[in-house]
Amino acid sequence: TPSLIDALIENGQESVLKALVEKEGISFSRENISTLVDKSRHFDEIRLSLLRHKDMVHVQAYRLFWWASQEERQHILENYDLDSDSLGHILIDVIEGGGDDKGKDSVLKSTISIVDNAQWMRQLDFSLLYTDGLHQFLNALVSHLELNGDLVRRTLLDKGHEPLALLCRAMGVSLENYLSLAKHLNTSLISHPGAGDEYSDLNAIFHNMSPVQAAIVIAIWQLNGLREQQSSTPPPAIAA
Repeated sequence: TPSLIDALIENGQESVLKALVEKEGISFSRENISTLVDKSRHFDEIRLSLLRHKDMVHVQAYRLFWWASQEERQHILENYDLDSDSLGHILIDVIEGGGDDKGKDSVLKSTISIVDNAQWMRQLDFSLLYTDGLHQFLNALVSHLELNGDLVRRTLLDKGHEPLALLCRAMGVSLENYLSLAKHLNTSLISHPGAGDEYSDLNAIFHNMSPVQAAIVIAIWQLNGLREQQSSTPPPAIAA
C-alpha cells in the first residue's frame, strides 16, 4: 500500500530500499522518487536501479547526477533524452514536483540565456585563462551567462568531467577547447574500461547532444540549486 511504501522509504535501510526499488510492479509517487534520490546520496547501491525505474523523471535523474558514479552518469546521459518532446514533460515535472510556473519560467529563461550568450564563450581566447586566472574566468562565466555562482563553482570542481563538458557543450565550445580547459582545471578525464578512444565517453555529450539539450540540463541544475544548497554542504570557494 502507499502508506507502507512511504514508511519503508522513510525508514528503510539500504538493502530494504534496493529490494523495494527492484521489485516488479511497485509504483512510486513523485514524493517517493524525490526522497529516494535524496537517500541515494549515501545509499549508492540503489542508484542504478532507481534510474531504471519507470517512475523516475528527468528532473530527479539530473539532480542525482551530481553524486552518481561515472557509469550512472553515462546511463543518465544515454537514457534521459532532452529533445523538444521531453522538454514539455520536464516542465510538467518541475511544476508537479513541488515547483510552480515561476520554476517553469526559470528553466525556459535559463536555457534561452545560455544559448543566446554562447557566442561570447565560443569567441573566448582560452589562453587568457592562464594569465587572468581561474577566479576571473569564474566571474566572467557568472556575469556573461547569468549563471548561479555556486553552480559554476560546483561544475568546475566536480570529481568528474561531465558537468564541465555539459556546460561547454551548452555554450557551443569545441571538444578541443573543452579538453584544454579541463586540463588546466585538472579535471579527471576518465574513459570507460576497454574504450579504444581515450575520450570516447564524451561522445554522448559532444556528438549526441545539441547545445540546446545541454543548456536544458544546466537550467535544471540552476533551478535545483537552492534546494541542493539546503540539503548539502556548499562547494568550496575558489580563491582569487
